[in-house]
Amino acid sequence: MNSKLITGTIIKGIGGFYYVKTENGIIATRGRGNLKRDGNSLLVGDEVKLSLLESSEESFQGIIEDVFPRKNSLIRPPIANVDKLVLVVSATKPRVNYELLDRFLVVAEEKHIPVLILMNKADTGLEDEISRLMHRYGNFYDCLPVSVISKHNISRLSEMLADKKVAFAGPSGVGKSSIINLLSDDGEMETGEISWKNQRGRHTTRHVEILNGRHGSLIFDTPGFTSIDLPDIDNSELKEYFPEFLSFNGKCKFQNCNHIKEPGCRVMEAIEQGSINNERHESYIRLFNEIHENSKY
Repeated sequence: MNSKLITGTIIKGIGGFYYVKTENGIIATRGRGNLKRDGNSLLVGDEVKLSLLESSEESFQGIIEDVFPRKNSLIRPPIANVDKLVLVVSATKPRVNYELLDRFLVVAEEKHIPVLILMNKADTGLEDEISRLMHRYGNFYDCLPVSVISKHNISRLSEMLADKKVAFAGPSGVGKSSIINLLSDDGEMETGEISWKNQRGRHTTRHVEILNGRHGSLIFDTPGFTSIDLPDIDNSELKEYFPEFLSFNGKCKFQNCNHIKEPGCRVMEAIEQGSINNERHESYIRLFNEIHENSKY
C-alpha cells in the first residue's frame, strides 16, 4: 500500500464502495474499518484522505483512512458539505406548496446551508405567482425565476452556483432533473412527466451521486428529495430559523415571546404594519404547533 495519502471528495457510494474524485481521477475505495464522522457512516460529499493500493487485483484501488470535519450534513438524503440548497418550485402545475417550502427553509437554517429559491416555468405568464413568491421570501432569500423551455436565467443560475457543492430539492414535477441536465457536464438524468391524474411528477432519480456542473460546481443528484422532516428542536427554538423575526430578538415585551399572540410582540406589530408576510407567519404557527404536538410522544 502506498503510504502517501491523497485527498478527494466522495461522489458516489454503492454497496460499500465509495468513488472518490481526486486530482488523479476517480478512485474506487473502501472505508477503513468502521470509519465514521460525527457518528455517521461515510456520506456522498465527504472530504476524505485515502491511501492507494499497490496491487491492481482488487476491485477497488484505495482505502479511505480519514474524513475531514463536515460543515453540515443531511440524513435524508444522506449527503454532506452542501454549499447551497436550491429549492425548486413551479409557477404552474404542480402549484407551489408553501408550507413544504417553509419546512425546507427551517432545515436549511438549522443546518446553516445558504438557500436559493428557483421558480421554474416562469415563462407561463403567471406573474402573480412569481410576485407572491418574491413578496413572501425575496427580502431574506435569493429568489430566481427560470425556464427550462426558454432557458431564461439558466446562464445566470450557473454563474450563481460556480465552484459550489449544490443540492436540489422540491416536489416532483417541478423540473429539478431538467434544470440539473442544463447545468451538468455529465450525462443527462432521466426526467419524469407529470402524472395528470394527480398533477404530480413521477420520481426518476434512484441513487445519490455528485455530477460535474458548469463553472466548477458539483451537483448532488438526490433521489426523491421531495419532502423533509423538521429538525429535532423545541418549538421555542423555531423562531430562530425564521430570518424575518431575528431583528426583533429581545425587543418584545416578554423575553420568552414565541411571536404567536403574546401582548407586546414586536413581530405581531410588524405583521400588522405589513413588513412581515402574514402567510409566512401563519405557516410558522402551524409548524410551531406541529413540533409541540410531536413533543408529546
